Amino acid sequence: MKLRSGRCLAVLCASALLAGLLAACEPAEDPVELTVTTETDGDDAEPGDGVCEMTPGLGDCSLRAAIDEANALGAASITVPAGHYRGRDSMLVTGALSINAGAPADVRLGDRWITVAEGASLTVDGVWSYGVPGARFEVHGTFVGRHLSLVGLESSGQVVVGPTGVAAVENSLLAHVFGHVAAVRNEGTVFLRNTSLLSWSDINVPTRALTNWGSATVASSILQSCFGDGPVSVGYNSDIDGTCELAAAGDQPAEPVAFTVDVSGPVTYDLPPTSPLVDAIPVGVNGCGTGVTDDLHGTPRPLDGNGDGVAGCDIGARELAPAP
Repeated sequence: MKLRSGRCLAVLCASALLAGLLAACEPAEDPVELTVTTETDGDDAEPGDGVCEMTPGLGDCSLRAAIDEANALGAASITVPAGHYRGRDSMLVTGALSINAGAPADVRLGDRWITVAEGASLTVDGVWSYGVPGARFEVHGTFVGRHLSLVGLESSGQVVVGPTGVAAVENSLLAHVFGHVAAVRNEGTVFLRNTSLLSWSDINVPTRALTNWGSATVASSILQSCFGDGPVSVGYNSDIDGTCELAAAGDQPAEPVAFTVDVSGPVTYDLPPTSPLVDAIPVGVNGCGTGVTDDLHGTPRPLDGNGDGVAGCDIGARELAPAP
């Protein structure tokens, strides 16, 4: 299945997340490939000429310039090398774009608000952010996020989905700290698989992680707390404070999870081998070992993290490796 503009196919593509077909959601046909060459921010000199550069003849392709060029061309695949891409000005996606990082630990987005327009699509794979307010995505078209580690402070959430938006997020950690703001705010359609949602109103004071006034479907994910309409569970989720009211097969209401956050790099957490979230998902369920074959940091799934001789996938964004 190819991802093209349009609400109907957008829903099909997002639904494919739960069917293990997320990898098939790519820009239609063979899009132009653009490579970012500088961390400096700036507009493209001549959008639509097939060349990404801020200065004619110099090949200085910024992330903003790549998005400008891709929008003008209608579709493009953008490769972002290691670096810290700062900037507070928003960027608008109007075409069918993908942004791909070589390794999740190497590409950091600054305080950028990237908006996906209605009818447009954006796939983002392997980026992280931590800061005020942090990288955020406003979705009115289609958004697919994989291997994201996004933590914001004080203001709006990390993924905000409007009434016409469809967002599918997998193997990602989305968190928000300070202020009663959810990591994911949804008025449209959201699918989460093997994703961890966290939010604190103050240090060690948890608050809503998912605010939902639309359609939300969750599978194999950790939800710290929920507000609004409860999500539909496909099973094997952890509802830390019980507010999400999950009751499908494998769900674990009110299961506390100890998170260790290191903000010097991509924000992460670790599960102890004794956690009931480790190896909780049988192979073949919710894409474990088929559609889902790695975790937030690229660790293979499934592994025998608890050492009982049977490999399974862990609930949430991380997969615990077995002790050496």
